[in-house]
Amino acid sequence: MDTSTTHPARVLLQQMAAYNMWATQRLHGHDDALPEADYRRDAGLFFKTAHGTQQALAQRQAIRFNLRVHGTHHRAQITAALTAMGHACPELDMVIMLQQSHREDRV
Repeated sequence: MDTSTTHPARVLLQQMAAYNMWATQRLHGHDDALPEADYRRDAGLFFKTAHGTQQALAQRQAIRFNLRVHGTHHRAQITAALTAMGHACPELDMVIMLQQSHREDRV
C-alpha cells in the first residue's frame, strides 16, 4: 500500500481493521480445538464463557468501527481464561500480524 498520499490515521485504521479480523479468526480457530466443556465453562468473563464471548464478538462485527479496540479487550479475556484453565493460546500481538503480513508480501 502506498502511504505517501494516504492520511496516517487512515493507514492506522486499516491496520487496526486487519488486525481485528486476523486476531479474531486466529483465536476462533484455536477455540475450535478446545474441549467443549472448557469452551462453555463459566470462566467469570463478562459474557461468562469463551463461547459466550466469541458469540458477542461475532454479533458485534457488524458494528466494526467503534468495537475494534473493544474486541481486543474480549480476546484478552478469553486468552486469560483459557490460560487459567491450562490451555495454550495463540500469539495475538499486532506486531506478530504485521510481521506475518510483511513476510507474505515478500513471497
